[in-house]
Amino acid sequence: MYWMENNRRLFRPCRSHPTNQAASQRLQPHEYYRAHASAGVEITSEPLVARGRLLHNPSIEYGDSTSVVPDAAARWDSHRKLYLNPAKVTKWSVVVISNGRSRELLSEPMLKQFVQSLISEARSRGIEVHEPRSLLYGSPVCQEISYVFKVAASSALDFLFFITTNEITTVHCHLKRLEREHEIVTKDLMMGTALEIVCHSKKHILENIVNKFNMKNGGPNYTLHMPRISGSQDLFPNDRMVIGIATSMENMCHRRDLSRSTADQIPTVIGVAVNIKSDPGDFIGDYLLQRKNPCSGRSLTRSWRSGTTRVPRYTVLQDDAKMSMDEVEHLTYGLSFGRLKDTHIKA
Repeated sequence: MYWMENNRRLFRPCRSHPTNQAASQRLQPHEYYRAHASAGVEITSEPLVARGRLLHNPSIEYGDSTSVVPDAAARWDSHRKLYLNPAKVTKWSVVVISNGRSRELLSEPMLKQFVQSLISEARSRGIEVHEPRSLLYGSPVCQEISYVFKVAASSALDFLFFITTNEITTVHCHLKRLEREHEIVTKDLMMGTALEIVCHSKKHILENIVNKFNMKNGGPNYTLHMPRISGSQDLFPNDRMVIGIATSMENMCHRRDLSRSTADQIPTVIGVAVNIKSDPGDFIGDYLLQRKNPCSGRSLTRSWRSGTTRVPRYTVLQDDAKMSMDEVEHLTYGLSFGRLKDTHIKA
């Protein structure tokens, strides 16, 4: 807390409006301009002007063929419309992870009330959802959670809805690891959020939970329509497959504190998403762990050619300069309003 306050005290006197900065630089003695020139810095007399392109919001269409147009801040209210592709959830269970003291906060009657509110809201949006197979209480012990997944896998469950006490922050990563290991989709909700729904009837919070509930079990919730672009209603052309790639690696500052052998064992997480379903705006994603392994671009090109005899037309690193502004605008709509970042969808 002390260093944060020191930083604030340091930054405050350093702040200056860009106009004041430019004015002060123009008033500097002539020798300072020579320093700027040697560094390749040129001070213009007037600010540079860049011409932008305004992207109007697309219409968002739900399952009942009704559409909503977001406001200027890209926000919209679904008004509890039917989902475009409602999921079917028949084999699932609810698990509450809590310690002894917090278990009394969400009693079994309150848990049943929350589950019924969830089911009622889901059915009103078109989701076919059955009653959960079981309502369980457990402790934040990794071995116990692993046992829950083993029982769920032996019972052929497709979905586990976890409610975790707010103070417990150590099990979420373990849940996601077990989700991948047993191929059972999970949802982890904080107990405080569930209590807001039960005790205060927060409808918007419940709606957001059901939105992700449907996405995790199949989705999508809506699609986009942009009739003003080239007269087309399609988000992406049918002959184009869009692949999104993201990487996440260990912080380099942290790597310096590790031994060479330990640092080399820390994997890089690579996430991939691709629109290969019937709706071109519906992406399926997955991730993999990549450990240190030297590989050249030439060998990758060879592997592409051996499998398809063709290399990808578009890459993440470089555009081939043939994409029109309308095509770029199409992609921008998908990234801004699409479902790429909503949740992980089981393939």
